[in-house]
Amino acid sequence: MDPHLERLFEHMVWADRQLLDALAALDAPSAPMLRLLNHLLGAEQLWLRRVRGEDCAHVPVWPTLSLEACRALAEATGAGFQAFVAAADADQLAARVDYRTSRGQAVTSTLRDMLTQVVLHGCHHRGQIACLMRQEGFEPVGVDYILFTRAQG
Repeated sequence: MDPHLERLFEHMVWADRQLLDALAALDAPSAPMLRLLNHLLGAEQLWLRRVRGEDCAHVPVWPTLSLEACRALAEATGAGFQAFVAAADADQLAARVDYRTSRGQAVTSTLRDMLTQVVLHGCHHRGQIACLMRQEGFEPVGVDYILFTRAQG
């Protein structure tokens, strides 16, 4: 178990929920917002399957899901990551994992680096969605890590 990594995934789950709630509150989120949200969540699902050593060949990096389906995917994937990280020990996190990128390239990374990629990738795309929200006249939701820590008390 790695408490810091666990905390980062708690933030990821919280941030995904905050973003989903904010998009649901709009009359109709724009297609670019939904496309990025789909990618963010599709990538989380893909990485979860990778870290579990599961087949990823059929997992789309750019799925096309409704907002409701995105919420269900976020909840399932978030819970999967939290359980995985809670059970991982230092040796497992340091282990090197062979996998294929979404373009089919064979690569190797440590499990810790793969998990870190997941949380940072999500931050990147949540920021892009926030920018789109602002450009379209909406106030973006705050999903910064420090806001998460403050909300936790």
